[in-house]
Amino acid sequence: MEFMQRSTQLCVQNETSTSGGESIHSPNKYKGVQGQTCEQNESLLQPLTGAFKELHNKYYHDSFFSIMVKLREGGLLVDWSVQVGGTLYDIHCFVLAAVSLFFFSLLEERNTPRTVDLEGKVTVKGWEAILHFAYQGTLHLQKETAEEIQLAAEALQVPRVAAACKRYYKSLAAVAASDEKCETLRSIQKLYRRGFGCDVHLQASNTSFFAHRAALAAGSDFFHGMFTSGMREARQETIVLKTLSVSNLCLFIDFVYSGALKISWDNAFEKTEAALQYQLEGMIPLCFQFMREEMTTESSLDVISFANAYGLHDLKIFTEKFVLRNFKQVVALQKYLDLTAEEIVAFLSQDALYTTTELEVFHSVLRWINTDRKSRLCQAVKLMQCVRFPLITNREMRQILAVDLMAPSGKCYKVLEASLLSVPRGPSVISQLPCRMRLPDKVLVIIGGDSLNEDFSNRAPSKKMQFAHKFITGIGLVKYIEWRHLTCLPDVPRFRHGVVALNDTIYVFGGNYYYGKQDVLKTAVRYSPLEDKWDHLTDMKECHSYFPIVCLDGQIYILGGNTDTTNTQCLDSVECYNPANNTWTYAHALPQPLCGHAAAVCNERIYVSGGCDNTNQCLALMYLYDPTNGATYLSSMSAVRAGHVMETIRGKLYVAGGLGQGINGYEDQYMCEVYCPISDSWTQVASLTQAHVVAASAILQDELYILGGYSYETYRDSHMVHCYDPKTDRWVSLGTMPNAFADMKACVLSVPTHQRQPAIAGQQTST
Repeated sequence: MEFMQRSTQLCVQNETSTSGGESIHSPNKYKGVQGQTCEQNESLLQPLTGAFKELHNKYYHDSFFSIMVKLREGGLLVDWSVQVGGTLYDIHCFVLAAVSLFFFSLLEERNTPRTVDLEGKVTVKGWEAILHFAYQGTLHLQKETAEEIQLAAEALQVPRVAAACKRYYKSLAAVAASDEKCETLRSIQKLYRRGFGCDVHLQASNTSFFAHRAALAAGSDFFHGMFTSGMREARQETIVLKTLSVSNLCLFIDFVYSGALKISWDNAFEKTEAALQYQLEGMIPLCFQFMREEMTTESSLDVISFANAYGLHDLKIFTEKFVLRNFKQVVALQKYLDLTAEEIVAFLSQDALYTTTELEVFHSVLRWINTDRKSRLCQAVKLMQCVRFPLITNREMRQILAVDLMAPSGKCYKVLEASLLSVPRGPSVISQLPCRMRLPDKVLVIIGGDSLNEDFSNRAPSKKMQFAHKFITGIGLVKYIEWRHLTCLPDVPRFRHGVVALNDTIYVFGGNYYYGKQDVLKTAVRYSPLEDKWDHLTDMKECHSYFPIVCLDGQIYILGGNTDTTNTQCLDSVECYNPANNTWTYAHALPQPLCGHAAAVCNERIYVSGGCDNTNQCLALMYLYDPTNGATYLSSMSAVRAGHVMETIRGKLYVAGGLGQGINGYEDQYMCEVYCPISDSWTQVASLTQAHVVAASAILQDELYILGGYSYETYRDSHMVHCYDPKTDRWVSLGTMPNAFADMKACVLSVPTHQRQPAIAGQQTST
């Protein structure tokens, strides 16, 4: 998270401004039960060695301070009182010390009385504003109270409140409450690491940690119950945690004070188990996030076992889908051979099992049986019934019949025979087969588009929105897609437009609706599949066509494009749309006017590649774009291209399709490449087998889909759908679209359940 990268203003102030004592950064004199200083305990919180990932719960600080407010309002675990205006305010000393140098200096003295008298030093309104800021990160500055609050900030040495007052007088924007709470939590962590205000020892094995009861209660339901429900531990100075290891206790305390988790596959299950046991609600989703994002074929079966043991239904479903998508690699694992027959049947029976050939399914069954044929032969019939023999080609069938287990006199042969006899006769064989299907939980949606024709009167831009319900492999590995109608664009058709899916809502911006110079749009609409409803949004500030669109931190960015159909009026402007308030603002401009370029978000950063300039020259550029600070150029692509696609898969950017530039002008670009942000380098990958210029693209199940477009060399539209799998470095044809279109867009989202039900008579589908 951003706040973890910022400097801690208060801690810097403490290093330079305090006097007569130690700063937050100086070694302290408090010792734990075993004589170990908190400075020594801090060394246990250093990053783990080896490969690990650091995750941050971006909602943790809000939750932490929300509970701290409830503790203070309930008079729970408070340790100091402040007297102002004849009233006593109970507080947690470390919270005030995290924002105020005055309270920090009192805490540093150690012998400070538990009641702090501020009579005559600050007003009630000034004090309550400081108190509110410490616990909730907000200030309610008004003309009548601003001066009182500023005087209180100066008296109590609260630099961030003083700075907020100055911003108020200058009519500058206030710092977000979320950022202020992040800053305060970081300062509280510094206090913990120096032992200031700590009031309880936690002991695991022979190691002790000196911590704040209230902070532990705010960060963990387990400690909240221990310290607030009358248990004897609420009064003990030392609490021995016999079932918790030193490493786990260290991890928990680090999380309580930061909302961050360092985790790797070496300790993921141990950490998750401990987080579940000790009810660290903020850490549990991070553990699950790690397992989902870092899932590998080697870890997937272990995750399923773990999810079964702890009843983690959602994690189990996610992992089972991963296994189904990566079946071929999972089968090669030793762990696969340890599965039970029932577990294997559960996988092989799924329509979503992804295989390039049913022969792979047969061999997976054979491998499991042959591992211990004597004891597993009795399960052979049950497993062979999961193999869809009608999908086997004649050549593959000869390989199957050569296996001794499939001898004509055996029970497995009878399974094969019965399966083949079940195939109905007639011309509609494929549609009636029990075909292997890819039926992902999210679907590909295609929106709008145009068809090529030199006679403009015969061209008809599309208003349709359709989604790929099923990816089907039929007899002889024939592949096709079952498309279903979703809705139609309101008002006018669109091509060369921009589309993004955010929170399962489709946003559509700009583009062309016809072919004249004035037919470029600045209108914007959005569609909610759940409500089956279109909304018209505020128009963009400019007309945009032939441009990329990205979503970052909940904001939608329109990057450049052109304003007419000639491709010679390119834009360098970037518009930012805020869905929360339906407003547009300009962001930092692109370094040069562009159209036909591609953009994608990778590791929460925007990358831009290729495109055409105002002279219609294709470019090879690649740069990092920051909406506030502009562009930073990176290593260029291996070749120029425009009208291409760029998508992110597991931290890398894949570029495919588009136009290149040869000796005699434009040419189809078949070469594909991948960019690694860590090394700032490009690597060529498998080339496309067919041209895809101004095609649509999307990522589904960690694979790159490229749909439609056209060929510059043949001047024909494409109706093909190709899929690139980074694990195999192969492009595979998955079938065709309902129509051949270029200049359309695609996205991935969930559609309502009723849209995925079996098609009935009269329902619109296309294959």
